[in-house]
Amino acid sequence: DISNSHFNNDNIIPVSISYNEFSLKAKFDEISSNREIIVEKCIFSDEVDFSDCTFRKKIVIKDCVFKKGIIFNRTYFVNGFSFINNDVCGCINFENCAFGGKIKIFHSKGEIYEINFTASVIKGLLELNSLRSGIFLSEDSSIKLNNIFVEPNGYLIIRNINEKHKFTGIINFTDANLLGNVVLKNIYLKRFLLTNAVMVGGFFTEHLYFKEESDSQTYVRLKDEALKNNNSIKAMQYREKEMLSYSKELNAQISYDNIGTWLTDKSVLFLNTISNKNGLSWLRGIIFTISCAIIFFWVINFLGIENDYPRFFVLDLKTFHFEGIGEIWKRFLNMFYLIDFKEKFQGTELNAIGETVFFASKIFISYGIYQTIVAFRKFSK
Repeated sequence: DISNSHFNNDNIIPVSISYNEFSLKAKFDEISSNREIIVEKCIFSDEVDFSDCTFRKKIVIKDCVFKKGIIFNRTYFVNGFSFINNDVCGCINFENCAFGGKIKIFHSKGEIYEINFTASVIKGLLELNSLRSGIFLSEDSSIKLNNIFVEPNGYLIIRNINEKHKFTGIINFTDANLLGNVVLKNIYLKRFLLTNAVMVGGFFTEHLYFKEESDSQTYVRLKDEALKNNNSIKAMQYREKEMLSYSKELNAQISYDNIGTWLTDKSVLFLNTISNKNGLSWLRGIIFTISCAIIFFWVINFLGIENDYPRFFVLDLKTFHFEGIGEIWKRFLNMFYLIDFKEKFQGTELNAIGETVFFASKIFISYGIYQTIVAFRKFSK
């Protein structure tokens, strides 16, 4: 227990805690130091507490073993902090901390349940990285960045979380205020959240993947940042996920008061999905357009022609044979005319149902053609 200690002189010789084994709790809380502090090659069998400290010079913790985690809550790192090559079992807590200078958290290993930066302030550069191998998160472990504040001149860099195809753990930026720059690279997660985050500075992602669906707000922010970085393909992919997520969220919002709005939004989202996969699939657009034409053509054939006029085709249910296939095909193609279509069915008189269905077909077929064109243009946006 060296809590409430003060190292006030500016001696260039660091305060060194090295090659020690601590069997019980190690209390380093409320330390104030004007000298560099080095903690290395120590084994901590119980909890380690660096809460409420002020380190005006650099603090280095390296090559240590923490069997029950380490706490830095409400600590101010004025001129940098290095946490390198440590084996941690449990949590690393930086809640309500302030980070100035360069903060390096490198090569952390072990069973890390949580790395918590909730409500902390990043004034300089904070890098959470593992250059030699990835930081491995267990299934339900997390990196908490809730309510974190990255100042306009601040940088937050997170790299190499898990390996390819190992989608475990969560990174949570809920309610974060990101006025500075954030870089995320080579990250494979179970879930990723940007709910209610304010994103003013740069937000750069490369190889960010998460297995479980997130909320629509997260996809909106990822889409907007992709557009800022001129990555239109990634933006379209996030847009599709945004629409799917929003559609599911609508199911939880339905009430008697908003039934009209709910039906409108659900129908538009449904049509966008089936017509071109929310702008991603031109093939689905073609299939949707042709399917609409076939359905309306059949309805007109069986229900929309006056009794005194022959149908477009007669289907022999025993042999599945269409009579006059060439003439049927020409009449079917008339469904795709969007203007000057009144005289396309010469020799046939449509009844009220037929006229109505034929008019409705123009709306859906026009929509299908438009959605096909939108999907074709996804690489040009």
